[in-house]
Amino acid sequence: MSRTFPFLPLTASLCLLSSLAACSGGGDGGSTPPGNPPLISTFSPTSGAVGTQVTISGLLFAETPQGNTVRFNGVTATVLSASATSLVAVVPAGATTGGIRITTAAGSAASSADFTVLTGVGAAWTTRLAGPRGRPSGLVWTGTRFAAVGSGGGFQASTDALVWNATSGFSTADDVAWDGSLMVAVGSLVQTSSDGLTWTMRSLMTGLRSVARSPGGWVAVGDGGAIRTSPDGVTWTPQVSGTTKDLRAVTWTGAQLVAVGEDGAVATSPDGAAWTPRPAPTSDSFTAVGSSPALVVATTFPYPG
Repeated sequence: MSRTFPFLPLTASLCLLSSLAACSGGGDGGSTPPGNPPLISTFSPTSGAVGTQVTISGLLFAETPQGNTVRFNGVTATVLSASATSLVAVVPAGATTGGIRITTAAGSAASSADFTVLTGVGAAWTTRLAGPRGRPSGLVWTGTRFAAVGSGGGFQASTDALVWNATSGFSTADDVAWDGSLMVAVGSLVQTSSDGLTWTMRSLMTGLRSVARSPGGWVAVGDGGAIRTSPDGVTWTPQVSGTTKDLRAVTWTGAQLVAVGEDGAVATSPDGAAWTPRPAPTSDSFTAVGSSPALVVATTFPYPG
């Protein structure tokens, strides 16, 4: 007598396999694939020393600095600002001439051209007969031109550092900084410019002496220990520095902000909002501060010698 029931387990097995396939992500129940990887179109400047800010243009970048990993010939850089089409990164210590690579959650892209890392920049100087008029006190390079600010006609711009043209800055300024898309000048007023030619007054705050850009935004310091922060150069928030000494200069080291000033005053901050006063290393007053990957260097007046 023939039996037909052995076909039933086979049917059940096929159904079970079909169910497992559906559970494993087949059909419409699968996960959403990642987005498209970024694309690098250009970067400016195309050469510079360690510490140079480089503006990278393209598409599909992450819109926060931490969402992008930027490497100069394999060495990871600090990203100062980010949008979907533009990044500003700082040439890191140890970088050598080579391509730029950007990595996001969706993938990575490499530049078609190399970035040239310059060494020994600043070792040799050339005296120029022409220069900014008035009393310039702050200077930046935008990738296409120099922009100088100061007093007595100090708002000027030049593409070659030889011929300077007056620009539309108001009143006077003590310092200027550039983040790849915006310049902020501080002094008798707070002013901003996207190109160094046309300036817009943003605030009547006075007594600010120095300004810097960090990954968290703009930071300005000044008289009486004043510190102000801004995400956009327009709206400013007062912060507590922990000192009443005049602060004359501020810089971002790649890891923290360092502000220096009167009677050896030093304060540091990881984000511009929380500041820690540090023991004064000198009784002389600091006038400027800068950093390399290995050192923070400050100048004083009078010279201790």
